[in-house]
Amino acid sequence: MHSFDLRGATVVDVGANRGIYSYWMHLATRPNGRVIAFEPQPELVTYLEDLKASFGLDRLDIVAAGLSSRPGTAQLVRPKTHWGGASLDLEPREDTDLIEIEIRTLDDHFGGSDVRPVRFIKVDIQDHEYDCFVGGERLLREDRPVLLFESEDTKIARIVPFLQSLDYRVSFLTGEGRVPFERLPELRKTIQAPYLNYVAVPAGGV
Repeated sequence: MHSFDLRGATVVDVGANRGIYSYWMHLATRPNGRVIAFEPQPELVTYLEDLKASFGLDRLDIVAAGLSSRPGTAQLVRPKTHWGGASLDLEPREDTDLIEIEIRTLDDHFGGSDVRPVRFIKVDIQDHEYDCFVGGERLLREDRPVLLFESEDTKIARIVPFLQSLDYRVSFLTGEGRVPFERLPELRKTIQAPYLNYVAVPAGGV
């Protein structure tokens, strides 16, 4: 995120959780940028509101909703001891809770918005990233934001072709920086993490 100039930009934090990214985005977009944070878990929305008040994050807008490929409501499955693992793609178990949440799409939320263009989107929603991007196809085509997202291997196989069809170049992050996605089969066995962080930049971007 720090390698992109976000001063004055509108940026989006999807799956804001406790607001670590939202806080740094607020700093990166000074003096007059906007941060829109999506977080559907009610307890974490309260936490974000407290964070906003405590640190004077006056350019942070908190949206108590999840993002997917279509609007409506859905059952969020949340591990009882790991709220950060809540997902629309988990199967309910004895050690999980079900929370009914509002679902929006990026396209619907930002259609006609006066804070566009969106320049940067971070997405970490536990294996539901593909659906989030599908629900934002128009926004991605029109605004061409840089994307930062997490994914495990079976899900990335759907995400990359979709983003490439929108003329994005995808890289994954290592300790050495950004590496083109095409090198993932060669290097994957050397990386122990089950999830990797990816950056997608529109063709001609940084």
